[in-house]
Formats: sequence, C-alpha cells, structure tokens
Amino acid sequence: MSVKIIQVFFEDIVRLIFYPQKHWKLIRTGDVILSGLSKQLIVPGLIAVFVSTIIGDWVFKSEFGFYFFESIINAIRITAMLLLFFLATHVLVPKISKFFSIPVNDDGVREIVFWAMVPMVLAAIITGFFPFFKLIWVGAFYGLYLVSTGLIDLFYLDKRHITNFLMVLLSGIFISWIFIAMVLNLITTLIFEI
Repeated sequence: MSVKIIQVFFEDIVRLIFYPQKHWKLIRTGDVILSGLSKQLIVPGLIAVFVSTIIGDWVFKSEFGFYFFESIINAIRITAMLLLFFLATHVLVPKISKFFSIPVNDDGVREIVFWAMVPMVLAAIITGFFPFFKLIWVGAFYGLYLVSTGLIDLFYLDKRHITNFLMVLLSGIFISWIFIAMVLNLITTLIFEI
C-alpha cells in the first residue's frame, strides 16, 4: 500500500466516525476512493488485531511471565470473533431486509458492513495494545449505529417507516454478536482446561 492510500483511508475513518451521514453520502455518490477496496482491507485489519493482541499481552500481562500459547489463543479468539461478526452481519442484513421487503443490494450491504466494522477493529487494536482499556464493545455499539445510518442514507429509506425493521435488525445483530462471543469464550475456556 502506498502512503497516499493510507492517508486517504485515515481521512475516511475520521469522516466515518465524526460525520457518518457525510461519509454515506460520499459512498452513495462514488466519491470515496477506498469504497471498492473493502474486501482487501479486512484481512490487514484482522492481522493488525492479531498482532496488537499478542504485543499487548507481552507488554502488560507478563508479570508472571509471558505465556505465548495463551496469547496466541487469545489473539485467535478476538480475531475470529471480529471475522464472525463481519460474516454474521453480512448475512443478517439481506435476510432481514428481504423479510421486511426492503430492497438492498449486495454491494451496498458489503460497504455498510465493512465500514461499520471499522470502529470495532480500531477498538480491538487499541484494546490489543492496551488490554486494560476494553474498548471493543464501544466500537460494537457505534458499529450498530453506523449500520442503521448507512442503511437509511445509502438506500434512501424513510426513517419513520423502517423503525420495526431497524429494531429487528439491530437486535438480531446484537444477539448474534453475543452468541458468537459466548461460543468463542467457551471454546477458549475448554482449550485452557485441557
């Protein structure tokens, strides 16, 4: 990646976090340069989460010695959780939209889900480097907000008529996230008991 792409990506992140309606409007008009690169940017983000988790464990959780196996399992758990969150959200949005007869297209859903995951990945990276912050759920809730604003702004949905749709969608996403986190925590616990 060149320096220009990284600079543009950080500008997009700042605009997304502080001015989400403006960000969605720019995506709708095609003025966001990185709009089509969402597939290529997921893997580097997950790698950054993985590495930051290991570094944070090494720096801040090494009072009794650094346990490499424990750190690797923790990094895999957090990275898998984010990947599964992304996939679950990508599946739920079209399914629930179809149930409520709300027209959405796959490219728009992919963009919404990718950009809604950005705050969660950033929070996971910060939490990885500094494990005592525990910011990942703040990123998750802001991601839910970005999903709702993205659907409204990208697909011209009327705010008054989609209240039920958004309540069901956001509840479904939240419940799937909790389920994924519980299952991965259970698997991690079982691995450490062996």
